[in-house]
Amino acid sequence: MELENKTFWAIAQKIVICYGPEAFGYVASMAEKSAIAGDAGMVAAWHSIAERVDHSVIAERIDQFRED
Repeated sequence: MELENKTFWAIAQKIVICYGPEAFGYVASMAEKSAIAGDAGMVAAWHSIAERVDHSVIAERIDQFRED
């Protein structure tokens, strides 16, 4: 099953909210677990989520600068 772009964004945003600065570590550990399990599809999904986590964190930091 292939996830939609908006689903990846929703997952990424939830991870950023739940894990804050540890979001990258969480996503990396999930990608690693998927790789160990041999699930290439989930590894690709976690990489897509990682890209969106990166964009979300950057956007959040830009917003903080705008508020200051």
